Amino acid sequence: MLWRILSKTGLIYCAGAFEAFSAAAFTFVLIAFYGEAIPMGEVPKDGDHYIYVRSNGIHTELILPTDNGTVDWTETIATENFGDNISKEYMVFGWGDKGFYMNTPEWSDLTAKTAGSALLLPTSTAMHVGFEPPPQENKDCVKIQVSKKQYLKIVEYINNSFLERNDEVQLIPGKGYGPNDNFYEAQRSYHLFRTCNTWTSNALKEAGIRTSLFAIFPNAVMGHFRK
Repeated sequence: MLWRILSKTGLIYCAGAFEAFSAAAFTFVLIAFYGEAIPMGEVPKDGDHYIYVRSNGIHTELILPTDNGTVDWTETIATENFGDNISKEYMVFGWGDKGFYMNTPEWSDLTAKTAGSALLLPTSTAMHVGFEPPPQENKDCVKIQVSKKQYLKIVEYINNSFLERNDEVQLIPGKGYGPNDNFYEAQRSYHLFRTCNTWTSNALKEAGIRTSLFAIFPNAVMGHFRK
């Protein structure tokens, strides 16, 4: 008798869990589909400054000049934490799940545990920052002309994404993939509805630049600029 009660209770629990998962999955697909389909902001035609937005097919990031006369990023990011013999003309900024970022330099390094934690649980985050030479424009790396006001809005958004102590960004030592990049502690948690692409999209949204209402996947960001 007890076994039957426990079995019935287990079935009810499993059914409830399946319904909750199905509802969450349906909500995710609905938000992702309709959020991507609804555009916001404008595509800038000209401006005194520019940025790049780049995608690797899964992750999007922002690329800005290290010093364009308006903002010098070396006043925020200490260059001594990077290699000496690297190009420092541009800086790359990305935000994402700390474990995923630091433990997955290549997609071949991705494990089910790392992916599952990043997707299913709110997790701590990191800013990925790197120096590099001028980026090559293509369908996955677009150059966007912006006004000074828009540029400063994006800079403010990036700065506010770092977790600071005593007005200084917090380096995560020894976690960069190589001499030209590093990781820093970041604000806010990562979860299924707040991804690296959401972060990039929100940066553009802050500046009134064309993006999707809600961007979970890269195309919700890149699709507005690809020709």
